[in-house]
Amino acid sequence: MSTENSLSGQKRCNEENINGGRSTTAQKVSKKNGDNSNLRDVIYKESHGYDINSPTNVPKRSDYLSWDDYFLAVAYLSAQRSKDPHPLKNSRDGACIVDAMGRIVGIGYDGFPRGCSDDCLPWALPNNKTSSIDVDDDKGEEKNDSLLPWLETRDPYLCHAEINAILNKCSTDVVGGRMFVPNFPSNECAKFIIQSGINEIIYVKDDDEDSDSSRASRILFEVAGVKMTKMKPTIPSIRIKFGSSTGSDTEKSTSTIGDNINEDEMEKYLGLMQREGGIDPWRQNRRG
Repeated sequence: MSTENSLSGQKRCNEENINGGRSTTAQKVSKKNGDNSNLRDVIYKESHGYDINSPTNVPKRSDYLSWDDYFLAVAYLSAQRSKDPHPLKNSRDGACIVDAMGRIVGIGYDGFPRGCSDDCLPWALPNNKTSSIDVDDDKGEEKNDSLLPWLETRDPYLCHAEINAILNKCSTDVVGGRMFVPNFPSNECAKFIIQSGINEIIYVKDDDEDSDSSRASRILFEVAGVKMTKMKPTIPSIRIKFGSSTGSDTEKSTSTIGDNINEDEMEKYLGLMQREGGIDPWRQNRRG
């Protein structure tokens, strides 16, 4: 008998919890509608007549960027600062770190360490062929299948975008943050991401999904509890046009010749002047 009473009491308790939950939901909806009504009244009174529900109000834009598209776009834009001449596959990467409040706290792109000239270190990929041509003695045909030595490629020297974004952070730390990248991080970057406390990596593609590096990254993220999210942007592309936001896409540029100077080319030739000719261009300018 006591068992039946206990089960009956438990059933009543469950029903009360369900009904209570429904009541709570209804109360929340009612409260929200009441808050909106109160807000409308306050704005109407303080603005001397502005009605937030009026059909004549000017609506907001409907084609604005979502937050995730915006953060991903910052990563892609940052990648344009990289001097890497290889645009294909997982080359020329960018990264954007966002904290728990949705603020950008770090950006980075692929490049050599600070103070290391872009003209002194190699940019060749590891799978680049050597320029020397050998001859196959058996067939008498030319062959060119030897790879460049590791130290003659970019890999030993390049600092990846993910690492640069963490090191360039403008906050105390990036614990609990999210990182947006075009390409899935390498295993070396995965270590830095985990150590920094970032808890989610959002990427668009993984060109080397079957590589040992990507497999190691996935293992590390799974073990450390870092969420991996493959993102599909809601828009295919973003066009950035400097100048008037209302100008047409066919508007001709009014920039002067000085505005068209290529910064990278200038750095390159100034560096050559210093190394090859022993000329300090800055000292020459000061004398002038």
